[in-house]
Amino acid sequence: MNGWRDLFRSEGAFLLAVYGSGIWLFAADGLMVATLMPVIVPDLGGAELIGWAGALFQAFSIVAGAFSVFLVRKWRISRAFLFNVAGLLVGCLVSAAAPDMLTFQIGRLFQAFCGGALVSLANIGITRAFAPELRVRAFAVISVIWGLAAFGAPLIGALFAQFATWRTAFLYAAAIAVGVGIAAIFAYRGQKDGSDDSEPSEERFPLTRMALITAGVTLVATASLVNDTFAALTLIGGGIVASVLYARRDRISGPTALLPAHAYDPKTPIGAMSAFVFFGSIATVAMGVFGPIILADAYQLPPLEIGYLLFLAAGGWTLTAAVLSGVAGHQEPAIIRAAALVIVLSSPAITYGFATDSLWAIGLGLFMDGAGFGACWGLLLRRSTQHPDVQENARISSAVNTIQRAGLALGAAFLSVLCNRIGFSDAMTPEVARSVGFWMMLVSSVLGVPALVAAFRFARVPEEAIHAI
Repeated sequence: MNGWRDLFRSEGAFLLAVYGSGIWLFAADGLMVATLMPVIVPDLGGAELIGWAGALFQAFSIVAGAFSVFLVRKWRISRAFLFNVAGLLVGCLVSAAAPDMLTFQIGRLFQAFCGGALVSLANIGITRAFAPELRVRAFAVISVIWGLAAFGAPLIGALFAQFATWRTAFLYAAAIAVGVGIAAIFAYRGQKDGSDDSEPSEERFPLTRMALITAGVTLVATASLVNDTFAALTLIGGGIVASVLYARRDRISGPTALLPAHAYDPKTPIGAMSAFVFFGSIATVAMGVFGPIILADAYQLPPLEIGYLLFLAAGGWTLTAAVLSGVAGHQEPAIIRAAALVIVLSSPAITYGFATDSLWAIGLGLFMDGAGFGACWGLLLRRSTQHPDVQENARISSAVNTIQRAGLALGAAFLSVLCNRIGFSDAMTPEVARSVGFWMMLVSSVLGVPALVAAFRFARVPEEAIHAI
């Protein structure tokens, strides 16, 4: 009983649709901004803030991912999910009506926090709603949705940029939020005891840990705004120190910990999986944050063509996630290793594209990026959430999203420091834009090496031994 028909006929099928819609909402809202920025900046100003805004968006998503574990223990999943849908709706409306960049970013932070929580809550809900034999199929569905949304959203943004207005795009996201909220109300009303069987907790809010992780990611995000290189690197170092202090405090928090016990130790299977997600995100964030403006300035591409290029990653993700969702357990380690290799090689392919003015190579690299993550994302989640403790599975499900966002935030901030110092601006010549793209992707290629090492370490551990440590 582990086929697609069994999944879609199961009691959790409606909930899966709701969780998938929540993930689509967050990804579409968050990532369509990539191709909207070239029209938002002339309207509101602040090209130098793009890296900062991208890093801060990921930063608030990180805090939300950690916070969602606490929220599930404090409330039921249904209440937490609806609360965050409402918050994301408010954020979309604020951004749509923003008269300036500051107000726009305030709305974006609402969207980041509540959207990041929706993704973590979806992972937790799926882990609780489905038995292990159906869980890999459920995560494959989510992986397909995430791939289509994460990389298809820039195409949606490009359509709004070319045929409507950027403000209309946020009204579109707000309308989706209303639909997701209504569907969630009906899904939870008809629910029995399955995925929402946890009792509300009297646990206190982890204020110190939230303050540390917030300080860590905010310091890293702010580094991109500082002109002095030493000061910027100092801010990044301060952010890393605050994050390490958060990790130490969370590790000794016992049953109230927000992340898995071994997430910070790369020598353990869960730690290796976390390192793969973290460094893989760092190595592939560049094109999503800086790519649209660089492509527009380097090759005079209109938003729609940029959207088509970025959509290639969605095609890769969707194809591999669908085709490889039903593989046998003994094949999973080889697929994870191959997927990691494809992800790491995607950055050199794009680097070659900028070096030779080959749009086909850039497109191939984007396709490889999506295909690699689509092939292994569901397998990582399924193999990692076999712990006998339901709370530890919840931490692991949430941690994958949180750690991914941490990598995206750190990568965006670090590359922003680099790009701003080698010529990235809202008035680049084609030569400067291609140079920025080349060096940005060359550095990303190097940053992907630790991800490959971590993936191979995780893949060689037998499934039954993943939680034995």
